[in-house]
Formats: sequence, C-alpha cells, structure tokens
Amino acid sequence: MSTERICIERKLGSLERCISRLESGQKSSEGSPDEVVALEVGQSLQLCIELASHVISSKLHDQRSGGPAGKFETLADIGILPHGLATGMKESIELRNIYLNNCRSVGREQIEPMVVTHIRNVRKFAQALSSFQD
Repeated sequence: MSTERICIERKLGSLERCISRLESGQKSSEGSPDEVVALEVGQSLQLCIELASHVISSKLHDQRSGGPAGKFETLADIGILPHGLATGMKESIELRNIYLNNCRSVGREQIEPMVVTHIRNVRKFAQALSSFQD
C-alpha cells in the first residue's frame, strides 16, 4: 500500500469517527444548534477537503487551487465523484459558514435538515474515496 493510500485510509477513519460524533451530537442536542455539532460539521468538512487534496495530488500530480469548492468540482470532473455529490459538498461549505457566523442565532429547525444532508453527503464522499485506487 502506498504512503498516499495509507494517509487516505487514516483520514477516512478519522472522518468516520467524526460522522459518528456528529450523529450522536445531533440526536442529543435540543433547542439551538449545539456547538459540538458545529465543531463536527467543520471538522468533517475539513477532512473531506484534505482527502480531496490528496486524491487530486495523487491522480493529477498537482495541487489545483480554486479553494475547497473547486476541489470537489475537480473530483467530479475526473470521475471520482458524481457532479451532484460535488454540489452537495459545496453546500456543506455553506453549512459550515452558517455555523461559523451564526451558530447562536440560527434556529435548529433551519439547521437540522442541512446537517442530515451533510451527514449523507459526507458518507457518500467517504464511500467514493474508499473505492479510489491511486
């Protein structure tokens, strides 16, 4: 197994643990969005961005710029992710930004469906990268 693959596998393991904490935090929080959920949304998204960078580097032998959203688009363009999932991951960036900017002022009824979608998208992202062969 290549060093790159080992790194990807470790990050996928971290992502799985993050998703588990996110699901637990989401189920247990009441009232306004829980700060633990906000932290896990940010951490899970950061892991996805790092994973995207590793795969792009491995597949294309370069580090494309264009920010986090661009990384997801690049993965879709090279056939690693479906374009719909790349769009979903970009929406997760928006969710993270909402949490970072408005965590205390946004109602749970607004955020909860977005968190559920984020969890689903991150799971699909992890599955797509699990099957990636460098």
